[in-house]
Amino acid sequence: VADAARGDNGAGGEAAVETLRCDLLVGADGIWSAVRAQTLGSEPPRYLGVIVILGRAACTHPLAHRKVFQTLGGETRFYAMPFVEGVTMWQLSFAVALEEANALREAGQLALLAEARRRCGAWHDPIPQILQDSMPGDVSGYPAFDRPPPDPSALASARQLNDQVVLLGDASHPMSPFRGQGANQAMLDAWSLARLIASTPADASPRALDAFEAEMLPRVADKVKKSAEAAKLLHTVEGICYRTSRLVT
Repeated sequence: VADAARGDNGAGGEAAVETLRCDLLVGADGIWSAVRAQTLGSEPPRYLGVIVILGRAACTHPLAHRKVFQTLGGETRFYAMPFVEGVTMWQLSFAVALEEANALREAGQLALLAEARRRCGAWHDPIPQILQDSMPGDVSGYPAFDRPPPDPSALASARQLNDQVVLLGDASHPMSPFRGQGANQAMLDAWSLARLIASTPADASPRALDAFEAEMLPRVADKVKKSAEAAKLLHTVEGICYRTSRLVT
């Protein structure tokens, strides 16, 4: 979406080759949302201090077979979960400056996998085997970012300028992956928005959008906060102590 502007016949999203007109524009275009930039401004998201590397490999080890496991090593964390039968998806994350995270991402899949093997290739089984059997083509990586949930007054001001645009999911409230809530909250957003639109007269759609945001904001605020806290805690020695204390108690 290159431009989102209100028209007499609905909201329009102008792309490079065509103009689309609609009754409602739902910005669900992710953390770097073009729709958000045009409604709430282009302030960048905040870096959480860690990079995430993802991959997958066949694994039949008892620790990984149909199971989830997580290993903490101070600034580095390894997490594994079933992908399909006999295949484990893994997530490696570690604390690093943003400049280094961007450089590693831009270096590509081979460099990302090499860094994962360098950091965790001597960890406990089955981590070395999972990393060794991962293919570069299945590997991706990204610096982790989030945003505070939108300020209600900013949403109200945006609605006054264009009452036919709404944001959901990462376009509205991106969060770190370390509590597993990003996709969950996006799906709840979609359900809540659809329910409110369906129960509101077509000529009163701005009222449905206001009601959606009033429900969404308090629901996601704690999730964003705790996801950011987990991003910090899981990549420190204190995180190991915290997880150990939970096991003991």
